[in-house]
Order: sequence, then structure tokens, then C-alpha cells
Amino acid sequence: IIPKNTSLISIGLEAFGNCHILKSFTIPKDIYYIGDLAFHQCYKLIKFTYLGIKEPQISKNSFLG
Repeated sequence: IIPKNTSLISIGLEAFGNCHILKSFTIPKDIYYIGDLAFHQCYKLIKFTYLGIKEPQISKNSFLG
């Protein structure tokens, strides 16, 4: 869970990689970048919500595996 009122602006390299229990994820509106392998091998991730207007830049391997 990322709090709504946070100064977080990016999700870095392998931030949630190999988190096999993660089923859903909501990204706050201020996130502008999702790094390489950020959600790598999150096999159960079925719901991904972004609260912003402009899509964040997403690395080509963010959701690999």
C-alpha cells in the first residue's frame, strides 16, 4: 500500500519483484516512472490501477514474468 499523500514519484528497480502474494496495486497520481522489473514475477497481480491523468513512463520489463 502506498499512501495517497506521499512525496513518492517513482517505483524503482525490482521494488515489488517476486512478490507472489500481490493481487492488486493502486499507484498514486504523482508517480511518473515505473522501473525495470518493478513487478517482475508478481504472478497473482490481476488488478492494476493508476490514479493519475497522464500515464507514467513504464520500463519495458516492469511486468516481466
